[in-house]
Amino acid sequence: MNGALLNVALFAYEPANFPNADGMTAPATRHEVERFVAGLSPHVDEIASLFPEKMVKWGIYDMYEHPAPTFAHGLVCIAGDAAHASSPHQCVGACMGVEDALVLCEVLDTAQTNMRLNLTPSGGLDDQESVLFRRLTVERALNAYSETRKERSQWLARSSREMGEMYQWRYGPTGRDHQRCHDKLERASRKLWDFSVEQMVTDAKTKATA
Repeated sequence: MNGALLNVALFAYEPANFPNADGMTAPATRHEVERFVAGLSPHVDEIASLFPEKMVKWGIYDMYEHPAPTFAHGLVCIAGDAAHASSPHQCVGACMGVEDALVLCEVLDTAQTNMRLNLTPSGGLDDQESVLFRRLTVERALNAYSETRKERSQWLARSSREMGEMYQWRYGPTGRDHQRCHDKLERASRKLWDFSVEQMVTDAKTKATA
């Protein structure tokens, strides 16, 4: 506090598997930090020398290589990181979860409206048929959510990984070419910024009633 404490995050690539296969953290040392930043600049070396001798490092995981085949099955669905965990390099992983929540709210509202309009005393359905109708209506809504969200959210898992590689000069198509890096970053950003949330919701609600 009061200038005595500095929070520093260092993103570093290690070709070896993360040492803790069952968790997200593992012990680390100042020597590891000094090794990763060696030669960057005297100022960075000085900052590294101020790190504590022992610390914790975090593994970065995503679902790019193991995408969920669907986000919905029956009356159960997954959303956010459970559905499409991505690395932090595009800084929108949480935003994808918010978009998931929006679509879920809209399709379930559509399902509720559909049930309210069709399950009336004069509808002619007995109790068993009413239960089946409710189930199928909710399943259709959740499948609509899955179909609407899969492509965009799984694209992010791939794109964010590529961004992390690019930031560390490890992404082949851009290499160390500054203009190529700029163009790739802008294309990826535009795919996020120029997206129509309203159209996404409209499409999802249409699928939920199909």
